[in-house]
Amino acid sequence: MLMTTMRITASVTLVSLLLFTSSWAIAQPKFEADVAATRRALQEGKIQEALAYHETKAREAEKDAATSRRPEPYWEAAFAAYQEAARAARLSGQVQKMLAHSDKALEMARKTGKPALELRAINGMIYAHSHIRNFGKVGQLIERGLAIIQSLPAQTSARLYWEGSFYGHMGRVHSHRREYTNAIEALSHSVDSYEGFLASLRGNSPRTESFRENGRGSLLLHLTWLVNAYLQANKLLEAQEQN
Repeated sequence: MLMTTMRITASVTLVSLLLFTSSWAIAQPKFEADVAATRRALQEGKIQEALAYHETKAREAEKDAATSRRPEPYWEAAFAAYQEAARAARLSGQVQKMLAHSDKALEMARKTGKPALELRAINGMIYAHSHIRNFGKVGQLIERGLAIIQSLPAQTSARLYWEGSFYGHMGRVHSHRREYTNAIEALSHSVDSYEGFLASLRGNSPRTESFRENGRGSLLLHLTWLVNAYLQANKLLEAQEQN
C-alpha cells in the first residue's frame, strides 16, 4: 500500500513538473524584443526568422489595440515589436522594411503619449536613416527629438541621458559634413550630459547598475568621437586633454 501511494505521488509530481515546464516554455517569447536577442539571432543565422516573428507580434498587438478599451499596453507592445523588426530588417539588409517598421514604431509610440517611447522611436529612426546616409532626414529627426527633450524636467537622469544621445547624433552629422567646429561643440555637450547622467544615478540595484554600465559605454563611445573630431580639426592638444 505504501509503495503504491509513493508511486502515485511520484507520478503526480512528474506530471505536474512536465506541465509546469511546458507552460513555462510556451510563455517564453521565441525572440526577445531587445538588441542583444536580435544580434544573437543574426549570429545564429536566424535573423529572417526573428524579423518575421517581430512583424507578426507587431501586427497582433496593433490589432488587439484596435479592439481594446485599454489600448495603451498593446500600443507599447506594438512599438517594441516594430522597433525590433526594424532592427532585424537593417541587420538583414532589407532597407525598405527597416524604414517602414521604423515609421510604425514612431506611430505606436506617439499613441502611447509617453515621451520616453517617442524618443526611443526617433532614436531608432536616426539609426535607420544614418544606415542609408540620409543625413538630411537625420538632422530633422534630431531636431524633433531635442524639442521633446526640452520638455523633460531639467537635470533629471532621463533628460541628461537623452541629451547625451541626441547631441551625439548631432556631432556625428557635423563630422560627416566635415563641420568639425560644430561637431566638437555638439560632442562636448554629449560627453558633459553623459557625465551628468552617471553622477545622477543613486544606489546599486540591478536596474541602476544596468543604467550605469550603459552610461559608461555611451560616455566612452562619445568621448572617442570627440577626440576624433579634435584630430580632424587639427587640434592635437585638445584631443590629448580628453584622455
